Amino acid sequence: MSVRFMPSTADPIPQFETKFAYDGSSNVEYAGYSEPGAGTDEARWLIVKYTYSAGLVTGMLFASDQRSFDKVWDDRATYFA
Repeated sequence: MSVRFMPSTADPIPQFETKFAYDGSSNVEYAGYSEPGAGTDEARWLIVKYTYSAGLVTGMLFASDQRSFDKVWDDRATYFA
């Protein structure tokens, strides 16, 4: 699937549904993007994991090291070693 991102100052990915999961410190740990209507149990998500040091974001990792919309949001933790 080819996806074109159209950046905006109001919303970084305006055409996509966005989900967030938080860690115990209320930091965004995972972010997921999909076409509107994708179920969280469907392999239609691009998922990223944020890393932190001293409360600041230090990195962003892609699920299975891939920038593709073929992951399942419900399985997000399993894509990162």
